[in-house]
Amino acid sequence: MSSFTGSTKKPDDMYRIIEHFALGKRRLELFGEDHNIRPGWLTLGKDLSYSNFNKEAYNKNFADSDGKVWQGGGGRNPPPGAPHLIVTTDSICANGGRPLHGAR
Repeated sequence: MSSFTGSTKKPDDMYRIIEHFALGKRRLELFGEDHNIRPGWLTLGKDLSYSNFNKEAYNKNFADSDGKVWQGGGGRNPPPGAPHLIVTTDSICANGGRPLHGAR
């Protein structure tokens, strides 16, 4: 794997455009560094000087009723009761998760 040595700095105009279209919503900055941190944004990156990440609290989101943490992989489903990334609707459940014909 090659080493990346460039900057992650983005133009301020890009942030303003995103903030204009995502009023009051969470915003995610991937591969961030300290200079990318902005109010109202979640910044993720390996070179941040500070993190409030709590591994135990995070892992609880993936634990079953016995406290065993789901490790993922192998095509297995998340544990029962795990939060959905996409809201489940009756039409999605009725069709086995496949899009309905004509749905966009």
